[in-house]
Amino acid sequence: MRGRHASTRSPQDLTRLFRATDWPPDERLAPIWNVAPTDDVYAILERAGREGGDEVRRELRPLRWDGREQRPQHGPHLLDEVA
Repeated sequence: MRGRHASTRSPQDLTRLFRATDWPPDERLAPIWNVAPTDDVYAILERAGREGGDEVRRELRPLRWDGREQRPQHGPHLLDEVA
């Protein structure tokens, strides 16, 4: 087992901390002290402006936390090369 993760910050704290501009208040999550791969947690999504400009919008959204390490489809894994 790897480390344990907690999700306890309020959405108001997260929007202020990460300067998110959009958060749907009806998607409120309860604090979780031991996040499991089946739990939803808050994530910050960065989206480019629709007009193709330099504007980037940050949104706070609940997403399913996977917790698994992502490995490339082909070739050695970076940690395998270091070890």
